[in-house]
Amino acid sequence: MPIKGKNLPYKGQQAIKKEAHQAAFLQGIEQHGNIFRAAKDAGIDRTLHYVKWGNDPEYAKKFDDANKKFAHNMENEARRRAMDGVRRAKFYRGKPIIDPETGKQYFEHEYSDTLMIFLLKGELPEKYGDKARVDLSGTLTFLSPEPLDKPASAGESDD
Repeated sequence: MPIKGKNLPYKGQQAIKKEAHQAAFLQGIEQHGNIFRAAKDAGIDRTLHYVKWGNDPEYAKKFDDANKKFAHNMENEARRRAMDGVRRAKFYRGKPIIDPETGKQYFEHEYSDTLMIFLLKGELPEKYGDKARVDLSGTLTFLSPEPLDKPASAGESDD
């Protein structure tokens, strides 16, 4: 059965129809949010996703759900980095800094102020959101000696 006139000459073109491949692809989207990587990990050609997505509403919904899960995972990671921070090894001129008291590599705990700002803007936009706002309302009136829909006669000029 052809898919809306698409001729798919790709190796393994039937693979995405198999539930295992589809599940692996969607799991890859949840984890990485990247179609190319998810298709590679699932062992399918990435173009098969686009054909299936454009022709199968049930699959399109599953794909959208997987994308939303990825977005939630990203948000959770942003919260973790902003609030809990990350432990980073410190270097000077490409060499590790050694703590003189312990003799071990020196680490610092860093937090992301930038991620915190974006999280606050998203959660409390009325307080932390960008203040630029444009409201347009009212009536628009054209002031013209002649109606705009009246064509100019052949002998008239704008001089």
